[in-house]
Amino acid sequence: MDYEVAYRRLSNTNDDQIALIKLMFPDREECKLFLRWLDAKTTADIEELEQPIYTRMELIARIDSSDLLAKSFARTVVPELEAYIRPWIPVGHDDHFLYRLYPKAYGLRADGGRMHGGPELPEHLLAIQNAEGKEEFAFLQLGKLEYTKDGQAHWPKTETGDVDDVTAQKFLWKETGFNLVARIGSHGGHIDGVYTIYDMHVDDDLTGNTYTYCPSSEKWGRLPDPLDKEQFFCARLANKLGDCGGSYRVSWELIAFHKPVRLVALSEDRLVVDV
Repeated sequence: MDYEVAYRRLSNTNDDQIALIKLMFPDREECKLFLRWLDAKTTADIEELEQPIYTRMELIARIDSSDLLAKSFARTVVPELEAYIRPWIPVGHDDHFLYRLYPKAYGLRADGGRMHGGPELPEHLLAIQNAEGKEEFAFLQLGKLEYTKDGQAHWPKTETGDVDDVTAQKFLWKETGFNLVARIGSHGGHIDGVYTIYDMHVDDDLTGNTYTYCPSSEKWGRLPDPLDKEQFFCARLANKLGDCGGSYRVSWELIAFHKPVRLVALSEDRLVVDV
């Protein structure tokens, strides 16, 4: 049976689809081939429906130029950080690895409590709270910082000098344990630096439980080998997201906090009401 005809039959019935597939393709090998075709078609259909609203450059521009506390930003841009299809962003390189941002609006979690009163905001916006209970700075979550050994610390380039996405996507990317955030300036809600913050809360895939690193542990806050000499919680990487990219050299020298500090939720009164 033609695969497209079989697909239309499946789409127009509420009956047991597995039983119908076996009826249409009684031969075991042919059934396997159709299931592979169906999986590929379903994936392609989802990707077509879930094309990101913003390209990589458009997303960077929106983050670098917008009021990150504006309600319109939370309504239009933040959902794109959690979309099914989202553009990853080259962050840069050092002597050993390549780094990229995999967008995610809710990677870090609050440790409890909130700054000021009123209802809490969704956790795409958090704040660092110092030992005296005062706010160091608020930030917008950008996503996970990933790294790869592939490429020998050099981004693959196209003939035009841009990052070769097709080649880079095939690299083996791993999580560093750090998340990237956009610091929100004290005067207005615009970006005031790109920082990396270590995620002290870890989900155990085997048990489904979440555990928190002990601050005295040696297991958190370390960069991938062979750069794991210094342990830190938060560091500044760039002035804005647009400064990052394939040619950007990542430095880990501007450490803001060596030891973990509390992450707290912001209250709703921090949002800016706009159009």
